[in-house]
Amino acid sequence: PSRSGTTFLYRALNAHPGFCAPEIKEGHYYRSPRRLERALGDLRGTGAMLLDVADTAWRDPRLDRVRGLAAGGVRTLLVVLVRRHRDRARSVMAWRRSRVWPAIPDLLPGRGGPGGAAERDALAAADLERIFALGPDVLAVEFDALAARPRAVLDGIARLCRTAPFGPVDAAPANPAVRARFAPLAAAAKLAAWALRAAGARRTLQALKDDPRAGRLVFRPAGPDGKPALGAAAAARLDRLEAECRAAVEAAGAPAGDGLRIVRGGGRRGPSSGDSRAPGSAPCCRRLNAV
Repeated sequence: PSRSGTTFLYRALNAHPGFCAPEIKEGHYYRSPRRLERALGDLRGTGAMLLDVADTAWRDPRLDRVRGLAAGGVRTLLVVLVRRHRDRARSVMAWRRSRVWPAIPDLLPGRGGPGGAAERDALAAADLERIFALGPDVLAVEFDALAARPRAVLDGIARLCRTAPFGPVDAAPANPAVRARFAPLAAAAKLAAWALRAAGARRTLQALKDDPRAGRLVFRPAGPDGKPALGAAAAARLDRLEAECRAAVEAAGAPAGDGLRIVRGGGRRGPSSGDSRAPGSAPCCRRLNAV
């Protein structure tokens, strides 16, 4: 889910020579065999693994296409970031308030404002069960551990994926709370991003998104009200969803390092943190092509 550390994890992995996103952070390569083959072709001979952060994929009907990747020789590791539902909801609310396009529909009757949107797209246990049933191994990454101990979490991922260890890691938040400097300017930036994506200029779009100067032009740091409060009823509902999600991960997976649990494809329990393979299986992710 968005606002769960996807950008932070993407930047950390993409800075490592063992991982690479050739075009854009949200490639959604599973949707298009042609795009996937082109992206893998860009990496052929480098030994790097294709990195795809798709923070809308968890409820995308086309995610089922991941099932067919193995038949084409593509080995996949699905990564799910698990963040405390209350914290994520408040971050989503602040993000939606800072943008023009999400904020306008939130004002419509019956939408429940930014809080309603944050609840509607909260991760549920049923979403996780669907991901676990897709076939590939699934790695659950705890957001709090990633934020507090990024090097330890990333080194755990390196062990699982058989890559070199990570170097220094910048632990600064990738997407701190911001507010639009001028609403029409933020709307124009969104339209420009849509146009670049539609034109296939994904590298240009990603370069602009990664350039802090572009962000500072459109947004400014949020004030003390950057993280809105949740109502008691909404918080209770989110707490229940979180408890169900954590129970699902713990029931299906096994510890695989600091802040990591792995669910083996087909529902087999994963290894302990001291081993990166299930009994009798091939090494996990030895030839991983997509994350």
